[in-house]
Amino acid sequence: ELLWGVVEVLARRLRSMDEVLADSAFLDVTGRTATLPLELAGDAEEFQLPITQEELAGMVGASRERVNKAISSFVSLGWLDQTERRYRIIDREQLERRAR
Repeated sequence: ELLWGVVEVLARRLRSMDEVLADSAFLDVTGRTATLPLELAGDAEEFQLPITQEELAGMVGASRERVNKAISSFVSLGWLDQTERRYRIIDREQLERRAR
């Protein structure tokens, strides 16, 4: 039973890494950045960024400046609302579309 638990954890991690690799190969920086608010919020509309901008950029695989520019564009387009490290998804459909 313990062995199957370990296998399940490893399989989840492998699937997660496959998704990250596929995103980095097929999505541009803005597309990869669009996936983050969706993942961090889950089903909720609001979330607080639990990591630094540098860590966020590392997750996306881009510079901090480029990721901040993408987030700023989402705010300007009315897709996200941002107050310091708190975010609210305003237009989930547009973010999902951009993340594809």
